[in-house]
Amino acid sequence: MSGSKSYEVYVHKGGHWNIDSVYDDRDMAMYEARQILDGPSMTTIAAVQVVEEVFDHGSGQSRSKVLFRARRDGAKKAPESEQEAPAPAPKAPPRPAARKAPAGATAAARKPKAAAGKRQPPKRADPRALEAKLMRYAVIIVLSVGAIGLALIIGLAVLIDHFN
Repeated sequence: MSGSKSYEVYVHKGGHWNIDSVYDDRDMAMYEARQILDGPSMTTIAAVQVVEEVFDHGSGQSRSKVLFRARRDGAKKAPESEQEAPAPAPKAPPRPAARKAPAGATAAARKPKAAAGKRQPPKRADPRALEAKLMRYAVIIVLSVGAIGLALIIGLAVLIDHFN
C-alpha cells in the first residue's frame, strides 16, 4: 500500500464533531488534542478526538481509525458509537500515473489536494519544535561569531609577528 497518513483533530462542539486541524505527525496531533481539551478558553468544547486517515494513492481509497477520544471533565458525554463519529471527508479521486509525485518527494507534495473552495485550518506550530529551532540558530550564531573572532586574533598575531 503506497499511501500517505494524516492525523485529524476533531472537536465536539454544539452537538457536532468539527475538524479543528490536520497534522502529518501523530505525536503533534495527540499533543494538540490534549492542549485543546485542557485549554481554559475552550469551554464550549465537550470532547476531542484524533483520527488517523490513510490514503492509498494507487486505489484512491482511504481508511479512518480513531486513535484517541476524550471528553472534558463536567461536559455532557460525547458520542462514543461509530455511527455518531464524524464521517470521513470525501477524498480526491486518484491522480493519473503521469501526474504522480516522485517517490522521493515530500509528504506535502504527495498529499491529495483539498476540494476547491474548502478551507483547510492552519497547522499549529509545536512549541517544543520552535524552541529546538531557536536553540539551533543560537548555537550556529555563537559558533560563527567565535570562529570569526578566532580568525581575527590569529590574523592580528601574524601581523604583529610580521612587523617585529
